[in-house]
Amino acid sequence: MSPRTDEQQAVEEHFDIILYQVIKLYNEDSNYELEDLIQIGFVGVLKAVRNFDSEKGSMKAYAFSCVKNHLLRFLKKESFWQDNVKLGFSDFCDDYHSENTARSIKMAAKSLQKGLLPAEQKIISLKCEGYTRKEICQILGLYNKEYYSLFFSAVGKIRKNDN
Repeated sequence: MSPRTDEQQAVEEHFDIILYQVIKLYNEDSNYELEDLIQIGFVGVLKAVRNFDSEKGSMKAYAFSCVKNHLLRFLKKESFWQDNVKLGFSDFCDDYHSENTARSIKMAAKSLQKGLLPAEQKIISLKCEGYTRKEICQILGLYNKEYYSLFFSAVGKIRKNDN
C-alpha cells in the first residue's frame, strides 16, 4: 500500500463538506445519481487543495466554495445538455418513444449506414428502443460528453439527409 499524499489527506479531511453540499443539492433536485454528485464534489475539493492560498482565508471556507461552485457548474452544464437533447430530438420528431417514429428514425439511420459512425448508429438504435442517456452510456461505456457529441452528430446527419 502506498503512503497517502498530502492532497489525498486534505481531500479526506474535507469529505464532510462534500457530503453536506451533495446531500443539500440532492434533496433539492434528486434527478442525478448521488455518486455522480459526490465525484463532482471531490473534484471541487481537489481544486481547492491545489489552489488554496493561506493568506486569503481558511481552507474550510475555500473548499466549501469550490465544492459548491463545481456542483452548480455541473448542474448548469447538465441542464444545457438536457435542454439541447429535448430540442434536438423534439425538432427531429414529436415523440421518439412511439413505434412509428422510432421505426422512421431507424429507417433514416439505416439509409445513412455509411454516413453514421457505428457508435452513432448504436446510440440512435438504443434511443429509439426507449433507453435513457444514462443507460446508453453504461451499455456503450461512454461519458456524457461523448454521448451528446455522438448523439447530436447522428441527429444532424439524419436531418441533413432528410432535406
